[in-house]
Amino acid sequence: MSGSARHASIVIVAHNEPQYTKFCIESVLKYTQYPYKLVLVDNGSTDGTEDYFRSIDGAVVIRNETNTGFPRGTNAGLKAADGAYMVLLNNDTIVTEGWLTKLVQAAESEETVGLAGPLTNHSKGDQLLEKRDFQDMSEIEQYAAQIANRNAGQRQATNGLTGFCILIKREVVERIGHLDEQFGIGNFEDDDYCLRALQAGFKLLIVKDCFIYHFGERTFLGLGIEGDEWLALLSDNERLFRAKWGQALSEGDRRSAAASKLVEQGRRRLEQGDHLEALRAFVQAVKESPVCEAAYSGSGVALGRLGKKQEAYESFKRALKINPDLEEAARDLMAVAAELGEETDAADFLGEIRSGR
Repeated sequence: MSGSARHASIVIVAHNEPQYTKFCIESVLKYTQYPYKLVLVDNGSTDGTEDYFRSIDGAVVIRNETNTGFPRGTNAGLKAADGAYMVLLNNDTIVTEGWLTKLVQAAESEETVGLAGPLTNHSKGDQLLEKRDFQDMSEIEQYAAQIANRNAGQRQATNGLTGFCILIKREVVERIGHLDEQFGIGNFEDDDYCLRALQAGFKLLIVKDCFIYHFGERTFLGLGIEGDEWLALLSDNERLFRAKWGQALSEGDRRSAAASKLVEQGRRRLEQGDHLEALRAFVQAVKESPVCEAAYSGSGVALGRLGKKQEAYESFKRALKINPDLEEAARDLMAVAAELGEETDAADFLGEIRSGR
């Protein structure tokens, strides 16, 4: 860790779930070459998280006696942060080789860039590379190296970054402030922050040669917030978000945000085994944003589980026409093609769209 001015403060907020937090911090210690300082916020944990945090040499540790929610906990960390960059990193992530250096390089690639975020396996929108799990750390490392080689130097402008990992330039925080605490325990505070940054004239980048593994919603699951309760939380915070922004959102922004949340709801329904409701959510997402590849891919999964193999096949094709790099959709396409006896057609289709990129 470092105390130089050109360093990053990495803010990690945790409420219990120490097994994930340890994975996260151990990966930061192993894979971070860029100078950094750890700012660790124990948000009312009852399982020894504070003691673990205090065992990390050089870390700044903040203790909240109760779980104040992600936005407020993060803000406590931001107030203790210094350096040229602030990084919001979820405690259920595993970073990979050179992650912070790549994010900083992207942030410095243009003067107007204010925020940068990586690709991942569990997110929404264009940051989601493919939704998958890994057997062990070596598999994550190999996958991250493949992504780094394949996408070397590639960056993509975006209107939103997901809060599991966001690098923020200090001048952004100085101009627009901290996270909006009205979002309570969490959800939509990242959407809100990104829109505030865009309004202030900053550019947001997805760093496509940087992959970070994300377990996903482990704090919420640890609190028992799942299923219908999770969907209710999303709905409540979405209402707060829309009430705050109203007409300030363009029609395109509104539709894109709505599609992302519908896709998230659809995935939750799939996990619950409610395939028909999942399909309805994905179909509605397509109506909101006809170029949402995740909605077509999700529809394909739901249709397949409902026994509608041909419709699933066509839905996977639509997803891949929008984004030929969707490896999970490609695997699903080939799997359903095998059931339909369409392996040759599917292979030809994949070859055609990928050769034309």
